[in-house]
Amino acid sequence: ISLSCPVRQTATTEIPIFNKFGQEVTLSASISGEYFSGDKVASLPPYGTQLFKIKYAPMKVITPPQLHKGTAMFYLMDGSCLVYVLEGFATPPAMAERLQVQLPTHTSHTLIILVHNWLQVPQKLLVTHSLESSSEPVSRYKLSYHPYLMVSGSKTRELSLTLTSYLPGTLTFKIMLMNESTEEYEWYEVVCEVHPCGPLADISLTTTVRQPVYHDLVVRNPLDSVISVGCIA
Repeated sequence: ISLSCPVRQTATTEIPIFNKFGQEVTLSASISGEYFSGDKVASLPPYGTQLFKIKYAPMKVITPPQLHKGTAMFYLMDGSCLVYVLEGFATPPAMAERLQVQLPTHTSHTLIILVHNWLQVPQKLLVTHSLESSSEPVSRYKLSYHPYLMVSGSKTRELSLTLTSYLPGTLTFKIMLMNESTEEYEWYEVVCEVHPCGPLADISLTTTVRQPVYHDLVVRNPLDSVISVGCIA
């Protein structure tokens, strides 16, 4: 019997067991294998069939041809035993959550992701990101966060991200948190709808007639590359 699912999720199947005896029997089962579990005891009516549920809940990703192994053994009243070989394959983790936000350009926006520790022991998770897609051919943004997040066993902690986009459009980020020792990870998708901002500031100029007045406007380049700035009055 083969089962497959993303790591830290669950796959189930049912094994039909037929009672060949003319009386109701209590059937006991023994399930082995680190990530396999299932029903232990069930009553079977005379000449009836009972479905035994088997659950596969892997906590580690494996690569082919490796498989998680287990057995399901069902003990019958005449002393015989039915044996099923269990095989499980854990694929990479599915997306933990998708977050959607809207923000104006040139304005810092703080995003909070609730990160759950899937283990019962503390984990130090490396935080990285990648830009998966952009509606514009050129993207200008700054995404900052602490490079590591410590999370206690089976607890949830907030991960704070600060995003500033300098062009309008749609940005889709993949945020990954990895245990560098085990290489196990989980990831989130953040979809940002960025719209043009309004005025950054109001500048008031007061003077008497026929007397010019001046205001020094400081323009800061937030990017790592040289840019050309034009002025339209």
